[in-house]
Amino acid sequence: MMQSRIISSGSLKLDLALHSNGFLPGEIIVLRGKEESGKTLLCLAMLAEAAHQGLFGAILDFDRSLEPVFAVRCGIDPHRTIFSQPKNILECMDIAEYLLDSKFLSLLVIDSVTTYTALEQENEIELNERSFSAFLPRIISLARKSGTILVFTERWNSYNQPVYHHLKNHLPRLALHLRAGVRLEIHSQEPQSRSESGVKVKIKILRDKYGISRLPVDLFLMYNTLDIKNSEIIDLGLAYSIIKNQDTAFFYQGQLLGKNRKEASIYLRRFPEVSNDIEQDIRNIYYAIRNGVITA
Repeated sequence: MMQSRIISSGSLKLDLALHSNGFLPGEIIVLRGKEESGKTLLCLAMLAEAAHQGLFGAILDFDRSLEPVFAVRCGIDPHRTIFSQPKNILECMDIAEYLLDSKFLSLLVIDSVTTYTALEQENEIELNERSFSAFLPRIISLARKSGTILVFTERWNSYNQPVYHHLKNHLPRLALHLRAGVRLEIHSQEPQSRSESGVKVKIKILRDKYGISRLPVDLFLMYNTLDIKNSEIIDLGLAYSIIKNQDTAFFYQGQLLGKNRKEASIYLRRFPEVSNDIEQDIRNIYYAIRNGVITA
């Protein structure tokens, strides 16, 4: 049985906004947004973080829109990440229950609930053992027993806002929102949001376990997801004067990180202990400012 641990969201800025080091074992998370808004990319960042910690994760691509080759290019470790594209609802349920019951998984992503429930309506699946209403409490119970973090993505369009006017058609999704400890809404900053290296997004925290922060978080989700946190460490390190910038070079406690930003990011990737030290310094200053111990 794999020991469950806290897993970062893949973004230091988002972790700080959630007032945590990441997501707790057994946490239920709902991530909703429009198509191509960056939902899957953020999930890949979480999976990459899990693998980086030596943990195992899995993604059930019910939308059948994710290429495994692209996921590996994004930094996913294929030896520590299970990738599956279920053909139907029953297969998705069987795979999810098997993985959670095995108790070796630390993170499971189901992408997406929207496709799952849409297939239910198309096939006129009523409240029985195959419905999402029956599936949801079973996997949530298994996730909490095994300490597996469970992430559901939900897709919505501008003409179909996530307000459930016809509750009889959306009770399972409404129940998921009520059970979730963390609910996030992601928006890509169109039309200049995408570049060759990533996509700019804004994340709204609709609900979190502490209920403190409601301010949106601006992120740049890089396609190489392992570089997201290192890039943010450099930005926040400079903002808090933890990292010094002389000409184009970057220094930490007198130690050269790199002659430019790219070299500094590569250095932090090669030496995670240095990256962890800088991250801890950032967290200490952030929480001291939040608690009024020091002023910004």
